[in-house]
Amino acid sequence: MNNDETLESTDQIIGGKSVQEWDNSWDYVPNGFNSLQSQLRSERGIFAAREGGRVMYIGAAVQISGGLRAGLARARLKDQTGNTSYGMKSVRAAGNSVEAYIIIMNSPIAREEIEELKWALIDRYKPPMNAPKDIVAAAKKAASVKRS
Repeated sequence: MNNDETLESTDQIIGGKSVQEWDNSWDYVPNGFNSLQSQLRSERGIFAAREGGRVMYIGAAVQISGGLRAGLARARLKDQTGNTSYGMKSVRAAGNSVEAYIIIMNSPIAREEIEELKWALIDRYKPPMNAPKDIVAAAKKAASVKRS
């Protein structure tokens, strides 16, 4: 990533904070992907899988019910709606080699702002387990055309 992209991403304001401020607020979750995190049931926000300090995957948990608990759980559950993406399958396959980190973004932060921060952080870190946004959009479009 070149310096211009870093500055643009850092200066972007989401939910009243810069991307850099959000990026400085990651919290480690012990056994985050491997055990139920009941305390995060009503917390919404961003989660990341890190391996050896490197960000490998970034996801968002925008549901009010289930929240980050459900987001982290998607990595350990069998394939079902919400966890069949390349990224979630990769996190699941990585098992204990990845650690979970979260950024809590509760009300009045809107669902769209959580998604916006997710993409800003993906742009910043370019995690190898996340598919590029244009590929995701093309896949969704192809799936909707198939159903028609």
